Amino acid sequence: NTADQPAMSAFSKFVQAFADKVHLVYINTNLFYGLPMNVIKDVMKDAESHFSPLKVETHYFNDYGVEEGINRISESLNVGLIGISNISKHPLKRIFSGSNVEALVNHSELPVLSVDIDI
Repeated sequence: NTADQPAMSAFSKFVQAFADKVHLVYINTNLFYGLPMNVIKDVMKDAESHFSPLKVETHYFNDYGVEEGINRISESLNVGLIGISNISKHPLKRIFSGSNVEALVNHSELPVLSVDIDI
């Protein structure tokens, strides 16, 4: 997503100060009607370019929810920081749909770096 590019660049600059590798993770929560894998792989390949010169590993993970999936894969990869982009929603919409980022920040045992995106 082109809206995520500034967030990826900001996170990359931040992480380069203390890490040499990042894990890009796609959590598929729509097990029956999700995006085709070739589309997901193209998006992830494009995202990798924003993290140069860091080593990038991509992961595709199925789970029932974004928060649960991120927590599970973070634990299995033994990561030290979760970076996630947060697209601003209208406050009324957030009341009804919730926020994956908010839930992750409130329930994760790992530190979470949330980079806001205004679209």
